[in-house]
Amino acid sequence: MTRSKATTGAPIILMLAELDNQCPPAHCLEHAAGLQHAGNMNVETKIYESAHHGWEFIGNAPFFDKWAENYAKCQAWIER
Repeated sequence: MTRSKATTGAPIILMLAELDNQCPPAHCLEHAAGLQHAGNMNVETKIYESAHHGWEFIGNAPFFDKWAENYAKCQAWIER
């Protein structure tokens, strides 16, 4: 079963960190392209050069949590 990438057409922006080692931007770029291919041309991506995971956090410098969960290769569908 293939999940539909159809959306309402509302604008979507993905703000990505170039050096994110927990959520690499390549997968997000592929997803954005799929959304556009499905008809939502209001999808925009922005990659922040030299930024790491948690770049948008205001406070202490972000750190890599080796115990953080990453579902990038998960085969389950996680919904609300």
